[in-house]
Amino acid sequence: MNVPIGIYDDPDRQYQGVYVTDIGNENTIVVGSSQMGKTNLLQLMIRYLALNNSSEDLNIYILDFGSMILKNFEDLNHVGGVVLASEDEKIKNLFKLLIREMDIRKSKLMEKGVSSFNAYREAGFTDMPKIYIMLDNFNAFKELYMDKYEQVFVRICRDGISLGISTIITNATTTGIGYRHLSNFSNRICFTCNDSSDYSALLTHCRIEPKPVPGRMLFERDREIYEAQSYLAFEGEKEIDRAESVREFVNEMNEKYEGDNVAKKIPSIPDVLYIKDFKKDYFNDLEKGDLPIGLDFETIEPVSVNMRDDLEFAILSKKRDRVQSFIKSFIKFLQLSYIDSSIQLYIIDGIEKELKYLKDNPMTQIYSIDQSDSENIFDEVLESLRTNKYRVISEDENKEEFTMSIVILNSKEAIEYISTTKPVLDKFKEITEIYKNYGVLFIYSMVENSRLSYSAPELLKRIKDNRKVLLLDNINKVKLFEMPINQIRAFSKEILADEGYWISGGEVEKVKLLSREV
Repeated sequence: MNVPIGIYDDPDRQYQGVYVTDIGNENTIVVGSSQMGKTNLLQLMIRYLALNNSSEDLNIYILDFGSMILKNFEDLNHVGGVVLASEDEKIKNLFKLLIREMDIRKSKLMEKGVSSFNAYREAGFTDMPKIYIMLDNFNAFKELYMDKYEQVFVRICRDGISLGISTIITNATTTGIGYRHLSNFSNRICFTCNDSSDYSALLTHCRIEPKPVPGRMLFERDREIYEAQSYLAFEGEKEIDRAESVREFVNEMNEKYEGDNVAKKIPSIPDVLYIKDFKKDYFNDLEKGDLPIGLDFETIEPVSVNMRDDLEFAILSKKRDRVQSFIKSFIKFLQLSYIDSSIQLYIIDGIEKELKYLKDNPMTQIYSIDQSDSENIFDEVLESLRTNKYRVISEDENKEEFTMSIVILNSKEAIEYISTTKPVLDKFKEITEIYKNYGVLFIYSMVENSRLSYSAPELLKRIKDNRKVLLLDNINKVKLFEMPINQIRAFSKEILADEGYWISGGEVEKVKLLSREV
């Protein structure tokens, strides 16, 4: 991507022309002392890139460790995120996103038999946007994070260009950058520096210095050094005026490319995980049959149960409002994400009728507060599962069109009734042993979090043994089964109302739960 950034002089040829630099096929380093124009140059690049490319074709990620002026671009659809020096978690998640993206791109290039992003684009494929990483103040980043992320950063700079990922960094001096990093930046721009040795360190055989005025810079082309004056990115006498110009530009560009996909955002745990936001940002990451619970705090990836792999889970909490809030959000997601006929909901409610509001839900096949109706429910579920199994083992062209059955047991009496009534228990065992991978999920939402006696109902013993639980209390509150001390220590922080722990066997994930719209 060639970007015009200023006017340059060629005294020997008595020529003055536009300085155009290639920031797409090379990594770029910009060096210069404070207030000489480095951040303005980054703003200029962002402006040109956004003006001439849609947010589907180009994504920008900004690490603003300098003046924090670049934070003004955060709402631009082309920008996947702006990271400030204090945002440790966001830094970690940005590098995770970039490494994952690089791996995906390598696989795509290999699949098409091409060696580079440019060749991929020339072949007519447009599904991968060009990515620009802009780091303002390299030494601040190095001081705070290089010990942890140096190998990742070097890999991105070294391998990124061939994968369509360009890196642009600024710094006050060449000191501290080091050859290992400098060698990955072939496009070099030098503003006025406090130390004259920076010119020759950055530009080969440099014997001139730029005039000490903001925006004046040196660059090298065909082994010759030229002096140039950069354009002003945004007009305004004061910084507040220029910031307002940036915001106006952001709004203008977002309107211009309205309807296009926005840049992939740096993963982060939101204050509230609304269903609409989850669907927009994470729905495509789900596998077929996945029913999401929320986001893993560690990986910022969806935590879900799968209708073909996971058979059941219990919800544990002394606070019934938390249990009911989760169920409402869970069902709301299903309503918004699946056609009514693909999910059939069966409910045995308690005498409190907490789930009565689901009685008239289009997905609900049977709602009852009579535990003996569990036999009728199991009959219907078995019929559906047999159909699903037949489709899988036959040549039925609709074999992937499962009808998924979700059974919610929100009644202690129902759990005891199923456990002690042999015909019903036999049907339950047939479902969970013969048809467990054919589209059924049991949710036990009325389970007492206490130690089980020898005479406890069989379903409760099953829940204890399986250890597939959504815990909506603090981890040290688990009494149904023993939790390892190291896990109790690792998750000692008190959870909020929309947080929980997904316990699957010996694994524990802290989860941000889905929330319905306000």
